[in-house]
Amino acid sequence: MTAKSKLLNTFRTFREKETLFLAAKFASGLEGGEIVLLRGPIGAGKTVFVKGLAKALGCDRSPISSSFNIMRSYSGRLRLYHFDLFRLEEAELGEIALGDYLGDDSVTVVEWPDCSEKFYSRFERFVIDIGLEKGDERTIKIESKKAFKR
Repeated sequence: MTAKSKLLNTFRTFREKETLFLAAKFASGLEGGEIVLLRGPIGAGKTVFVKGLAKALGCDRSPISSSFNIMRSYSGRLRLYHFDLFRLEEAELGEIALGDYLGDDSVTVVEWPDCSEKFYSRFERFVIDIGLEKGDERTIKIESKKAFKR
C-alpha cells in the first residue's frame, strides 16, 4: 500500500439499532489516538454513530448532540472527545483548541469537520460519510489508511 492508498468500506443499515451496532463494531478496533471525522447531512445519524461508539467504549454517559456546547468529553475504556463544528467558522477554531485533543490516548470524533482540516491533516484518521436513503436506511462509508475489522 502506498502512502496515499486508502481503504474504503461501505455498509448499509436499515434501522438505528443497526447503525449503533456498526459503530460498536468499529469501536472494538480503536486503540486510542484515533481521529474520526463524521460527515453527512442534518439528520443522517452522526450523533447516533457517536452514541454507538461511546457505549462500546464503556463511556459514563450517552452522547447528545454537541451543537450548542461544541465539545463534550466522556470517560470510558478510552476517553471520547465529541466535537460538533456545525456552527463554527475556521477563524473560530483557535478559540476551542481543537489541536489539543488530537493524537493523545483518546478517540476524537468531529462532526462537520470540513472547516477544521488543517488541525487534523497530519494525523491518521478515519473519515465516515453517512448518507440518507429511504426511511431509516443509511449508507455508511468508512475510509482510512488502516483496515477496519468487520
